[in-house]
Amino acid sequence: MKANEMVVDNSPANLLRSVDNVLAALDGKKRLDLFQCARVDHNYPIEETIKELKGFVEQGKFDHIGLSEVSADTLRRANSVSRFYCFIYIAIECFTGERRSMA
Repeated sequence: MKANEMVVDNSPANLLRSVDNVLAALDGKKRLDLFQCARVDHNYPIEETIKELKGFVEQGKFDHIGLSEVSADTLRRANSVSRFYCFIYIAIECFTGERRSMA
């Protein structure tokens, strides 16, 4: 993904770039409490994305992982890798790109 391009890219390199950009903008003046993926990237299993983010938590880059616009199944799969502190569900399939499942 190129800077300022609006596409879903949960590749390890882009996750690191995104986190480091936020930390650079904060310039050590504030702590990054929560990093949240706003969309699911179907090119990368959610388990791998969460595993990468969990590594950033362990490195001290931020404290908590969040997800938004994911299905209940995706949340369960992600939660098998790491616990969540923020979850936003929007039940509009055209935005989530996932099948709706509330079970």
